[in-house]
Amino acid sequence: MLRNPLLIAVYYFLYSLVKTILRGYYRNIRTEGFPTKEPEGPLFILSNHPNALMDPLVIVSQFRRPVFFLANAGMFRHPFANWFLNTFFCIPIERPKDVGRILSNADSFRRSREHLESGGALYIAPEGTCYREYRIRPLKTGTARIALDLLRVGHVDQANFLIAGIHYADPPSFRSRFFVRFAPMITLRREELSGPEGHWEDVINLTQRLEQTMQSVVPHTVGELDTILSQSAEVFRPALRKSNWVQRLYTMRDLMNAKGDDAPNWLTNVKRILGEEGLSSMDPNWLNRPAHWRIALFAPVVLWVLLHHILIFGIPELLRRLSKVDKVYDATVRYLSAIISYPIGLLVLHAIYHPMLGQGPWLWPYLVLILLLGPWSWQIGQAILDLMASIHFRSIMGRNPVWAERLRLLIQPLTLDPS
Repeated sequence: MLRNPLLIAVYYFLYSLVKTILRGYYRNIRTEGFPTKEPEGPLFILSNHPNALMDPLVIVSQFRRPVFFLANAGMFRHPFANWFLNTFFCIPIERPKDVGRILSNADSFRRSREHLESGGALYIAPEGTCYREYRIRPLKTGTARIALDLLRVGHVDQANFLIAGIHYADPPSFRSRFFVRFAPMITLRREELSGPEGHWEDVINLTQRLEQTMQSVVPHTVGELDTILSQSAEVFRPALRKSNWVQRLYTMRDLMNAKGDDAPNWLTNVKRILGEEGLSSMDPNWLNRPAHWRIALFAPVVLWVLLHHILIFGIPELLRRLSKVDKVYDATVRYLSAIISYPIGLLVLHAIYHPMLGQGPWLWPYLVLILLLGPWSWQIGQAILDLMASIHFRSIMGRNPVWAERLRLLIQPLTLDPS
């Protein structure tokens, strides 16, 4: 647990900064099932891991108490990164795929146990890697081993586990939505253990219990057909503007072939996999979206504001495109670069306007207003892109009557009451 007053002050400064920017980066942030009273004592916080750095930030923003992190040891290789991460609340953990030798996590497990024993909270992504799929990968045993060590060696009688499922409507996109569902808290007591001789059996049993709980709060596909169903559902999301059009259509063809005459009932299975939240992010009218008059009315204003934001939003997008990292890190790169580009953009706008307009008392308020209008203008800009994408999609369907008929059959149940 944090005891250094300076580190405590730094933590809550970063906490406030992260929470504020998350509110600007995403919209419609919702949670479900969080305990009415925040848990005290040793606490393991676990979640799925579809969106790189954003996942721990999303989870930690829900807690008022300081939270430490288990992080990939590869991030600690540079001397400065090693000092920074170790100082600011991270504990390195080695993964088999990152080292060509026997893992050496004993010291990290000890640090984790000591932190928890002092009443601390520890965030872990127990799948061990970041990915973007509709399923939970088999959990690593590290969480269970740390917990059992804590109960056997530490001076505590119980350990608490709070498991969260994170759902992003469109993980890499600015102003996307996300939803966090918490499972009921799990409490493991010392007397429930089978003893030292059954240590590995306890590890397996606890890992399976945590895995099953996590599967209950996230979309979890269990076979090839489930994967096809979840991929097909993405066709009806506005985020398709950046997707592989042809691959989505082939996915729909696979769905029709797999379901046969029963295809109109696919929505029931999609709801089983994705849940209400996933279902609500699907828009059956997206493909026929009209040019709404409000978009046409505000388009000139939005374009004017977006011109002011080329540097502010352009820097994150440029860095995202230049960085040779997996697509699951897109949101991370944009988020971190936005923190830097906003103040830089403000100074650049001031440098542009000052020679033309002078240092009037209204200059800085005007620039700040431009910045605050950014998320709003960006949303309408995205709506314009959605409109263009739907027009493009309709043109593709017009050139292929077979695909158009398959699409019509898929849309039919979406236009009815899903319940």
